[in-house]
Amino acid sequence: MVMEAVEDIWDVDEPDRIANLALRFPELLTHEEQILWKMICTNGAVWRGWYQDYNHGNTEWRWKIDNESLDRVFLREHWDTFKQVANGTLDKSALPTWQKTGTPTSPSSDGSDPGDDIPF
Repeated sequence: MVMEAVEDIWDVDEPDRIANLALRFPELLTHEEQILWKMICTNGAVWRGWYQDYNHGNTEWRWKIDNESLDRVFLREHWDTFKQVANGTLDKSALPTWQKTGTPTSPSSDGSDPGDDIPF
């Protein structure tokens, strides 16, 4: 059982390894990794999600923190920035941004934008 967990968590790429550990065993993250993971979890650019109506026409980007919603390619591309912000060598303004408001959509089972399924 322990070996299976290790195999599921281990990856040669640091961003994937940290994400795997955080998603399965967050209590095993070091303090520095927890800071980094919190920053990742609160950055909507890294997650597939949907726009949710929260106040009669006002919408906000929402996402689930899970393996399917995490855009690992995007995370790898911006990993150094996340690490530098987490350790204080870069300002938070260097983090990737996302469109925080948009057209309301419903979450799909795979975490992608349901509008992606429209054939036109």
